[in-house]
Amino acid sequence: MSRTNLPSSPNHQRPFSVTGLRQVLRDAWAMTHPFWFSEDRWALVLGEPLGGAGASACRRRAQAREIVYINVLLNKWNDTLYDALQDKHYTVFRYQLICFSWLAGSAPLPFGA
Repeated sequence: MSRTNLPSSPNHQRPFSVTGLRQVLRDAWAMTHPFWFSEDRWALVLGEPLGGAGASACRRRAQAREIVYINVLLNKWNDTLYDALQDKHYTVFRYQLICFSWLAGSAPLPFGA
């Protein structure tokens, strides 16, 4: 059966992918609609000028990005450190310990601090 000759019977259903996509879009709109039509959306997006709840949310997002970046650097550090241990390179191992102290010292404080 070709795509242009779909049966016209009353029991015919649309393909699952279209039905599933429509349901996902309907659910997404139901979740995001209150945000887009609220009066406080710009305060949440941009942050309030004198440090309100929006500014706090922006700081938390920036801090979360910092944490992700530090985790990426730690993963690269782990690779180099364990390669040095496996290959028994003492000087590389010592250097990686110094690098770790810099990484640990540059990690942001927890959210509540």
